[in-house]
Amino acid sequence: MSTPATPTAPDGTPAAPDGIPAAPDGTPAAPGDTASPTPTSSPGAARLDRVIVGWLTLLVVIGTLYAVLFLPLYLGVVPVPVSALLGAGVVFLAIRLSYRLTGSMLAALAPALGWLVAAVYLSFSRTLGYPLVIGDWRATLLLGVGALAAAVGVGLSWGAHQLAMVARTRAGDGVRPPDVPGVTTQRTPAEH
Repeated sequence: MSTPATPTAPDGTPAAPDGIPAAPDGTPAAPGDTASPTPTSSPGAARLDRVIVGWLTLLVVIGTLYAVLFLPLYLGVVPVPVSALLGAGVVFLAIRLSYRLTGSMLAALAPALGWLVAAVYLSFSRTLGYPLVIGDWRATLLLGVGALAAAVGVGLSWGAHQLAMVARTRAGDGVRPPDVPGVTTQRTPAEH
């Protein structure tokens, strides 16, 4: 008698019958689990990841300074605040990369907080009696687009964090999200 063939995903890993790739222990992974972070396990690598997050935060602060300095850029007589858009892109990518490196929401918040502190400080700074951030629509664009990029980056990182928690709970590693009063959950017999 022959044994049935084990389904495999396109990359060759074992898959559940529904085609979702399985975790290394054979349990099906969550459908969105490919976006979950892969934090490193060795202490040296984790330390290096924290150093990289620190450098990314410093990069965001320096990028905010350059975005402010190049905000009054003109092309002929037309104002071109492209530095606001580039700064927002740096903020977004730094947040997402920080989360992917560490799997920590605190690490993902570091570049966002660095941007916020730098942007607020530079907004109130004066040089030779003149404000660094000019008081027109370009300043609003700089602060609005930067805040939007930070919010989207942190929100997407939070969503990936929640997906990773659900996947770990389904895999049965014992990590459960906290119970919410008034909400009942079904528990397996092993959890009673």
